[in-house]
Parts: sequence; structure tokens; C-alpha cells
Amino acid sequence: MSDEDFQWGPAIQKGAEAAEVAFGQGIGAAIATQLAATLFDKGGEDKFADAIKDLKVSIHEMIDQAFLDQDVAQLVGLGANLKAYLVTYAYNPNKADHELIAGVHLLLPGLLNAIAKKNSFEALTALVYGVNVFIQTLIARSTEFPTYRSEAKSNLIYYSDLIEKKCEAFKNQINDTVSPPETETLIWNIFEVKDALLQIKSERPFQPVTYANGFTYKLQVYFLDLHIPHMREETGQQVYPFRGIRNSQDLIGGAAYRQFTLDDIKGTNSYLEIEKNRKEIMQKRIDNLNFLLEPTSKAISKWREISKAATEPVPTN
Repeated sequence: MSDEDFQWGPAIQKGAEAAEVAFGQGIGAAIATQLAATLFDKGGEDKFADAIKDLKVSIHEMIDQAFLDQDVAQLVGLGANLKAYLVTYAYNPNKADHELIAGVHLLLPGLLNAIAKKNSFEALTALVYGVNVFIQTLIARSTEFPTYRSEAKSNLIYYSDLIEKKCEAFKNQINDTVSPPETETLIWNIFEVKDALLQIKSERPFQPVTYANGFTYKLQVYFLDLHIPHMREETGQQVYPFRGIRNSQDLIGGAAYRQFTLDDIKGTNSYLEIEKNRKEIMQKRIDNLNFLLEPTSKAISKWREISKAATEPVPTN
């Protein structure tokens, strides 16, 4: 399909659907109200603000205020200029300020490259916002310079691939915040093994307490959350004999430590509680991350829909 055959009216409509570009409401105080809530449904701004704030807190990161005050402020300013140009053009094309849109076009590529080098949730959202502004700028200028239509389609492919890779990297980053990861067993240790006369309680009521020779031990179960341990300990006991340990003499040399297996541990209160703790932490982070990434994925899908109209080379920036 040639550029002449491609219908840019529907393309502009799809581009607007992808992120509603720079014409929405502020995203909320969590990122200094500087990004437009263009990636979200109406009413989703506060939820996004809470999600990014909660995600930052849960992985012990700070909001990048300097980035918001500088790069994002400039980006939103360019989006506002684009909006002003398009509003004027819609009412009277002859009065549209072409120098204004040319200025947006001049500054956007360098700004997008700078934002793309940053690895933060704020930068990812700003990048998607900026790409929509950039594409709409190219489309607007294509009325004067038809070759910009091809450039717009090529940039859609380029930024779709780039942002998709960034989304995957953020997913991996969240998965790596806990060690061992959810797919692996928790870390556990047996220590302080001591010979003891054990009190054996009957499972039936009103039965006398009995005693038996055996040993006591302490169990420690934990995982690391960004190198911060989440740990639980409890005391257990075993009656002799236990897997070759017949008496106190067999405890010498640490034989008891090596006899315990995961099957002995995974049903303990400590293991179950720490496993639940790990799942809750990860689920909250994944939910918050998905709230950020799902609209980004929708934007990428829309961009790819538009780019399918032609196969243009990916630009080298």
C-alpha cells in the first residue's frame, strides 16, 4: 500500500485511541501532576498515581522529581504546543502557526532519546506519552511535507519494539526483587540442635503427659526482599531414633542438620507464613506494575495496527 492509498484519517483516530495523546487530564500528584493521563480511561488518573506511588514504595525507590521537573515538564509543554496548533488548524488552517509545530518537531526526537535512556516507571509512561505527541506532530506536518507520513509509520515500529522491550525489563526487575523467586523454595536452616527429654502430648484428651528421649532444634525460614530478610523462626522436636540418629552421641558432628528435608519443613508454621508473605508482596507489586503496563501494551497494539499499513524501514536514531 502506498502513502497515497493510506487513509490517515482513521490512522489519526487510532492514534488518539492509543493514548489520547496530550489532550487529557493531569495524571495526579504522585508524579507532580505533570504527565497527562492520556494512557488511561477517564477516572483512572488517581488509581495510576496510587499505583506508581505504591510500586515505588514497595521496591524502596523514590519518585524521580528532578526528571519530572525538567524532562517531563518540557515534554508536556511540547504537547500543549501541539494541541494549540491542532486546535487552530481545525478552525482555520490558514492561521495555524507552522513555526510552532516545527519547533515541536525539532525538539521532540532529542527529548525522546533522552527519556528512552532512563529506566524508571515515570520515564516509561513519559516515553509513551511523548511518542504519541511525536506521531501526531509528524502527521500534522505531513499536510505540508508528505514524506513525514512514512516517517510516522517507521517511528511507530521503532518505538513499539523499544517500549515493548522496556516493559519486559520492568517485569523481570519486579520478579528479581525477591530471592529466591516465587518459583523456587524458600531458604531454611536447622540450628541449635540439643539433646533433651521431650514432653509428649497425647492427641486424645485427658491423657497423662509422657516423656521420651530426643532432641530439640530451631528452624529458620526466610527470603530476601531487595536484600532485606523476611524471616520467621520456631522451635521443633524429634524423638529418637530419627533417620539414623539414635541418641545424643549421634548429634555430635552435626548429623541432625543433614537429616531434615524440605518435606519436613514445608508444612511448618514458619514456612507457610513466610511463603504467604512472599506471595502477598509479589502480588501487590505485580498488580501495580500491570496497572502501568496494560495501557502501555494497548498503545503498542494500536501503533502496530497503524504501522501494518506499510513496511517502512526502522529509523536509526
